[in-house]
Amino acid sequence: MDNKNTLQQFKKEIKIWWEAHEPEFFLIAVVVLVSSIIFGAWRFLLIESYEVHPRKIVIEENAFSISPKPGLGQARFVASVNGAKYYPAACKAANRIKEENRLWFTSEQEAREMGYAPSAQC
Repeated sequence: MDNKNTLQQFKKEIKIWWEAHEPEFFLIAVVVLVSSIIFGAWRFLLIESYEVHPRKIVIEENAFSISPKPGLGQARFVASVNGAKYYPAACKAANRIKEENRLWFTSEQEAREMGYAPSAQC
């Protein structure tokens, strides 16, 4: 019976303590709730105002020191503006490159200087 009285006394003490501090806990709860709402609204507005622009790769017509359309006997190698390999002009794989995407080189060294690697096909 002594444990029962101790437990009841403990419950009474907690109830008294809670009643004394309830307004403080309510205020803290309101502050946390309001600040969470404000922070969430701010983040939402920030994300909405942030515009994502896709990357655009622009290749200007005169960006390279090579002629896009070679004269006879000048160009011996070709590469695609979208690729990473260069091909001999007579290679069948080079014929698959669209005309508007072709870059012409007079030497392998010139193609390598522009960042292209030799193709293993030809």
